[in-house]
Amino acid sequence: MQKFNRFFLILAPIFLFFPAILSFANESVSTAYILTMPKGGTNLLVKALRLLTHQEYSLGGTQKINHLNVTFDHLWPQYQSTINEPSSLKIIFFRDPRDMIISQMFWIEQVNNWASGLLPQKMVDDFQRLSTDEKIHYLINLPDINCGANYFAHLIAANLTNPSVVAFRFEDMVGPLGGGSAAKQDESICILADLLGYTLTPSSLNALCTQLFGNTPTFREGKIGSWKNYFTEEHKSAFKEKMGKELILLGYEEDNAW
Repeated sequence: MQKFNRFFLILAPIFLFFPAILSFANESVSTAYILTMPKGGTNLLVKALRLLTHQEYSLGGTQKINHLNVTFDHLWPQYQSTINEPSSLKIIFFRDPRDMIISQMFWIEQVNNWASGLLPQKMVDDFQRLSTDEKIHYLINLPDINCGANYFAHLIAANLTNPSVVAFRFEDMVGPLGGGSAAKQDESICILADLLGYTLTPSSLNALCTQLFGNTPTFREGKIGSWKNYFTEEHKSAFKEKMGKELILLGYEEDNAW
């Protein structure tokens, strides 16, 4: 079995500090799960994995990456028990839940569906008749059973200190073209590579990062902070009530004064 250094990667606040990385003791693991927040930059991570491993990835699939048996999927409710298994490595990839809500809104408008039926068709039909402001309120308050931003924000925030979880943020991996930092992108990719048993040279890291942004399925904008163009003060108040604490825990704000 492969030996891996395990890391916890979180920034707080996002634009002011380099990642705080805590290195855990080496542990032999043979099973890993790569789990993402839907509409949270999954295709960016898929592209990084393809460029790194030269393999194709599909949601729900399991494959070998060096000595690891890796399952790749969204962080659906069926994986809640998996997260607490100490013998497997969990790589969780997430995004600012405010930006997830905006991406989710455009996705539902486009495909008239959410997450393979997690939103019943009647709810989708009702959603499509709402104004943009009403849609944002709707998604902020989406029940956990429908797997919206509130569900994922609470679940991920609750597992940031889980010793078998490695948490990566979209904002750290997207790089300058998405409004992020080249240094944070480099560090995120190097940590991901190390976890999966790969070593990157400076030239191979630069080549990967140069190709990473854009040109992926469902790509719309890929920018950090797009929520600011859509959220009203009423949206902010509603969001703080539902996910204000989690937003701070996830490293996106220092307090509720945003």
